[in-house]
Amino acid sequence: MSMRRAASPTGPVHGRTRTAASAARRRALLSPLLLALTAVGLTSCDTPPPLDLCAWTAEPAKSGLGRTVVLVDTSASFHDGAASTSVRDPREAVADYVEKAVAHKESVSVAAFGGGGPTGLRWQKTRSTDWAAEDDNPDSRSQLRTDAVACVQKDVAAAARSTPVTNGTDVLAALRAAGGVLARTSGPRRLVVVSDGLPTTGCADLTRALFRNDAEIDAIAQVCHDRKELTERSLSAVRVVFVGLGQPAADQPVPTAAQQQWLGALWKRLCDGAHPPGDHTAGCDVVDTQLTVQRPARTPSSAQPTNAADPVVTYGDKHRQRYRLPGAALFDKDSAVLRPGAKTVLTRIAVTARSLPGARVSVDGYVDPRGDPADDGPLSQARADAVKDMLQELGVTRITAQGRGQPADCPRGGPAGGSPSGPDRLQCARRVDIEVDA
Repeated sequence: MSMRRAASPTGPVHGRTRTAASAARRRALLSPLLLALTAVGLTSCDTPPPLDLCAWTAEPAKSGLGRTVVLVDTSASFHDGAASTSVRDPREAVADYVEKAVAHKESVSVAAFGGGGPTGLRWQKTRSTDWAAEDDNPDSRSQLRTDAVACVQKDVAAAARSTPVTNGTDVLAALRAAGGVLARTSGPRRLVVVSDGLPTTGCADLTRALFRNDAEIDAIAQVCHDRKELTERSLSAVRVVFVGLGQPAADQPVPTAAQQQWLGALWKRLCDGAHPPGDHTAGCDVVDTQLTVQRPARTPSSAQPTNAADPVVTYGDKHRQRYRLPGAALFDKDSAVLRPGAKTVLTRIAVTARSLPGARVSVDGYVDPRGDPADDGPLSQARADAVKDMLQELGVTRITAQGRGQPADCPRGGPAGGSPSGPDRLQCARRVDIEVDA
């Protein structure tokens, strides 16, 4: 039986699901009788289960409404490990795209991906978000629309929590698989890719890339074209947006601003090459949204173990590696005391530093703009010193630590400038940078 109900003779359906209104009417009619029966001890019913506010999204969608696919990278280089005290939460970064898909009543599919291969994409449920079907009550439609966004975001969070099951990172394999799914879509096709964009397998393997110029991008694109890992019809009529490029896991080296720009140009080129010439319905965008860092809802001991591994991308210089550690992975708000889990991340960096004879390590501490400016210098210095002390305990020598206050290289908000305390800026600003230079 369909979960969607048509409007009743006396008025439209009103409720948070298609069956909520009729259920509410039944409860209203039965309540006096149930109360009377309860009074004389004639009932022994269990409490009914709560309504599944996402149940109606499992129904088939009408043809022609379109589809959005959200891909979440869970490969080892992008996925914060089981011992981490924080995880990147992509829900805020994809919120605008999810809300737009729901506003257009599209179907939305969410999948996790890693190294490609036979396991490919790990799909969550495909949800129909047609909140207007068979329901013309404005209040009910508004609530269903809100519920649809929440249901999709629940899938995004579930995908982000999944652990990598294959070695390496193959973003192109995920794009091909998603393109194949979207090719069967009638209506608008959209693809949102949440990834650091640092593949370590396939034609776009960046473990040996120099991250220097357009000629290198041309060479990578030609190799991918020759191997047919991405063809001119892989993403036909698909609008693509990349989120999180150049933002690997906390224990991985990060690119400089120039290298991050090179990375964005690479993916724009590869993505454009996956569309037929003159495909004006599609396009490829790269946004610099900073991924939100959250304390995990689960404890590290409850995380699923994984043996998946990923080679390190060193951006063309194996003797200089930069790490950008989000403040949420190291410190509580307004604190310079390292969290217990910070030692796990810093241990991996210490091992790298100790493996390079004569390596020099610099630690730069930063703060976000929410506090008293007079405290910026002392707090950022205290955080840098705390990281330096821990690295020394882990056997690293030749370390300098500097408090930098507020950084100057963080986003300032939206197109109109936005708030200096917007989420993107806060995620970028509240951090510690470590550079290991041999």
